[in-house]
This record gives sequence, C-alpha cells and structure tokens, in this order.
Amino acid sequence: PACRALYARLKALGKPPKVINIAIAHKLLRQAFAVATTNAPFSAEYAGLQAQFIARSEATRQSSQQGPAKTLDCHIGSASSQ
Repeated sequence: PACRALYARLKALGKPPKVINIAIAHKLLRQAFAVATTNAPFSAEYAGLQAQFIARSEATRQSSQQGPAKTLDCHIGSASSQ
C-alpha cells in the first residue's frame, strides 16, 4: 500500500517511470535496512506514521519554495550621507 501511494504521488507530479521505480526501490531498501539493523519486525503502522511525517515535511518545503517572503528594507542612514 505504501509503495502504491508513493507511485501515485510521484506519477501525479509528472515524474518519469524510471525515477518512480528507483524511488520505490530506495524506499524498500531503507525499510529492509532498518529491519536488519534494529532486529525488529517490520511495522506497517510505524511506516505509515513515517510516511505522513515525510508528506508533511514535503508540503512545508514546497510552500517555502514558492518564493521569498516579502521583507522590509529598513536602512538607518545611508552611505552617501556624511
């Protein structure tokens, strides 16, 4: 289910099939490595919570990349004034 959701999300973003497949393989490899190094069984609930966290962080990153925030130029004095 998590791989299908990842596939659908990347497909909606217009990613090429090869990129999508590599992303899914990377996700599965990270999960297998985590199971192997922690000696803990795979937990779909934990993986689901992690996926929700990643989705929220990506949404935050995308909103911050929409452009620079408006800033005010507050210069006290100028270089030309003496």
